[in-house]
Parts: sequence; structure tokens; C-alpha cells
Amino acid sequence: MANRKDYEVGEYKKTYAQITTDGVEKFKKDLAVAYEQYRANGPGTEAVTLDEGLELLQASKDLCMTFKVQKDENVLSETLFDLPISTYSDLNDMTEKNKLYDLIYDIYREHREAVKDFSIVAWSKLDISNLQVSAEKFVLMVKKLEKKLIQINVRPESMHPFNKLFKTIEGFKTSIPFIVELKHPAVQERHWKRIMEETGKDLGDINLKTITLSKVFELELHLHQEKVTEICKEAKEEALNEENISKIDISWKNTSFEIFVYKKGNDVRGFSIKSPEEIRQQLEDNILLL
Repeated sequence: MANRKDYEVGEYKKTYAQITTDGVEKFKKDLAVAYEQYRANGPGTEAVTLDEGLELLQASKDLCMTFKVQKDENVLSETLFDLPISTYSDLNDMTEKNKLYDLIYDIYREHREAVKDFSIVAWSKLDISNLQVSAEKFVLMVKKLEKKLIQINVRPESMHPFNKLFKTIEGFKTSIPFIVELKHPAVQERHWKRIMEETGKDLGDINLKTITLSKVFELELHLHQEKVTEICKEAKEEALNEENISKIDISWKNTSFEIFVYKKGNDVRGFSIKSPEEIRQQLEDNILLL
């Protein structure tokens, strides 16, 4: 009975086997198109930013999950109709690469959230030590990831997302000394305007009481190190000059001059002011007389 039933459904099996074969071929073509798109514009390509890469990575993972479900169904159908089991190297490659990209983008996601938290802090209330601790934390995370990639025979420098992450973290760390410089009381609104001119970033009117760190991040200070250092140095020199001028002004205001009658012989010709040197010399003479 089993043999007879198998014989009776033979034609049906051939029909569904062909349907399965056609379906698998179409699936492979769709997968090939998605794979080429992934290689050209996916989360691991050089052209995309880390922010774009985060979205592309999630979209790719969702797509791979959909493909995997279809792949499993195809394998079951091929097994049922005694067809050769197809392999899907493109899908495997995308899945494995996404696992590596996850390691990179997870760090970037956490760093982006940290920067977002810092960004809302008012400039006047910014605690530089918190920035420094955060920067060191992410530098250490990147170093650990680099070692991990090397251990699994992956060259970190060959991965565009890793290179971008490394530059982002290093840029954040490098910018902190310049933020410290900009926090110096000598740096005023006029100096910020000069920095905006040098960086080509227009932040609008600068108010040091209300500006937030997000605006400072927009300047990308680490890309303009020499100019920022030069402007901050000039600001300190200007502040020192202003302080010296203020001291001179106070000194003159507090200096008293002695008025005396100016005579030529016995003739009174008017009045004169003794210079501080003359007053000091007179005091010294009086001391000697005593």
C-alpha cells in the first residue's frame, strides 16, 4: 500500500519538487541582489557615517532574519522532495559580518548616548573631569575590541566602521584639552567668534551663560588644533595685558602728589607738583636728618 501510494503521488512530488526548485532559484537571486547592495552600501562600507551605519545594520539584521526563515523553509522542502540541499554563502557572510559590526556599533551607540547626555549640560556648569573619565572609558573599550578582533583573525584596520569609531573616540578625547582651554575665563565671546570663523561653523550668537556643550562639539575642535590653541593663547595674553593696565590705572588713582610753591629767587612764579621720585627723595633726606 505504501509503495502504491508513493507511486500514485509521484507526479505530484515531481510537480512540487519543481516548484521548490524554482522557488529556491528565485530566493538565491533575491539574496544575491541584497548581498550586492549590502557590499556596496551596507553598514560596513566606507561612504556611510556611523549614524547611518547604525540604521543600516539594524535593517540588514532584520533582512537576514527574514532570509533565514525562508532558507529554513527551503531546506525542509528540499529534504522532503529528495533534492540537493542548497547552501547560501551570501547569507552566511552577511550574518557573520553583522556580528562583527555589532561589536563596533554597540560601542558607538553607547558613546553617542554619552555625548548626547553631555551635550545638554550648560557650558558654565560643565565638569571637565566627567568628560575625561568618559573619554578614557571609550578609548579602553576600543582597545579591547581591537585585541578581540585580532584574536579571531580579523584585521581591525581593514574594517571601515572600526576606523571611523577609532577616529571618533580619539577625536572626542583630543577635543577635551581644547574644551579646557575654552573654559578659561580669558576666553570671551569675541574669541568664540574668531574660532567659528576658523572652523567654518556658525553657531549664531554666543552666550557663555546659556551655550551647551553640543554647540562646542559642532565646532569639531580636534580638526583645528593649531588655530584654537593660537586664539586661546592670544585671549590669555589679552587678559594679562588688561590686568596690567588695570593695575596701572589703580596705581595712578591711588598716587597722591604734593603741591608746592614754585619760586625763582624770591619771586613766586606759581605752583608745581612734586614727582613721586622727589617726594621719595625728600622722605629719604628727612630720614637721614633724623
